[in-house]
Amino acid sequence: MIVGVPEQRPDCGKGGGGRKAMRDIVKNERTSPRMAGAASSGGAPIRRKRKRNMSLYYLLIFIFVGLALVVLSVTVFFNVTEIKYQGMTLYTPEQIAQITGVEKGDNLLKMKPALMEENIKKTLPFVQEVTVDRQFPSTLEIRIVEAEPSCMIEEDGKYYLVSTQGRILEGDDSASGLDIPVVEGFELKSITVGGSLESSDSLKAKILEEMLSDAKEIGFEKIEVIDLTDRTDIQINYDNRLSIRLGSSLDMKTKLVSVQAVIEQKLSESYEGEVIYNSATSGISVISKDSMTSAADKSSGDSNSKDSDSDTDSEDSDA
Repeated sequence: MIVGVPEQRPDCGKGGGGRKAMRDIVKNERTSPRMAGAASSGGAPIRRKRKRNMSLYYLLIFIFVGLALVVLSVTVFFNVTEIKYQGMTLYTPEQIAQITGVEKGDNLLKMKPALMEENIKKTLPFVQEVTVDRQFPSTLEIRIVEAEPSCMIEEDGKYYLVSTQGRILEGDDSASGLDIPVVEGFELKSITVGGSLESSDSLKAKILEEMLSDAKEIGFEKIEVIDLTDRTDIQINYDNRLSIRLGSSLDMKTKLVSVQAVIEQKLSESYEGEVIYNSATSGISVISKDSMTSAADKSSGDSNSKDSDSDTDSEDSDA
């Protein structure tokens, strides 16, 4: 015999109390908009904090890698394996290396090119220009432009070689061996090998520089001596056969061009005598050596004759 069991249902109680309880349960399971917003705002600071931590982490890695590269650069990388020298004929690589102190294996980043260039020019007077070039990763190149002698300054029996840049290169007891002019009457202000050319007469240095530059430009060669003793009466010994008188330094290039034209077009290669530049309007006078000798003899003869007459007069007077 089967006895039916009545179905159990929730006790709703009077007035729908069961249904109210169910609604409260569902309501609690849902999140109100205010609470959802609170939960959402609470997660944002956490994400920002994580982002800052990652940025700091990457920054530390970057700094570490940078420091490692710097250390490697000055210890392992960029070490010299080859040293090149260019433009040298008067000095040896060993002399340059002794001044710079550079050797193979030295680090390029530790070198100071400007200081090396200064030391080379200060120590070696015949170096006019020098460039120290670091060619990464492992080559050092030193390029030198040697000084070009332009003249020799005679001072108290000694001769000082001067470059085209006006630098005293060396001193010697003789002017032989170089085909460049000897300058007399310059009046050196100071004598320092490697130093700049200076005269006690500030204008003479400028006059000499312009004369040498103009002569080189127009191809006026065979100048043996330039006499600046009197800068209002500048004289040149040309090829040991012509004495050229130019007057002052005014319009020097024009004077040299005019004298050069006379020498090349009017005078033979064996002509000896004196060439005088009078002015742009008066032109140039030329006196041969023979005429000068005859004039000197005549002047000497007249002088002797006067001296003889004077002696005679004295004897007559004494008598």
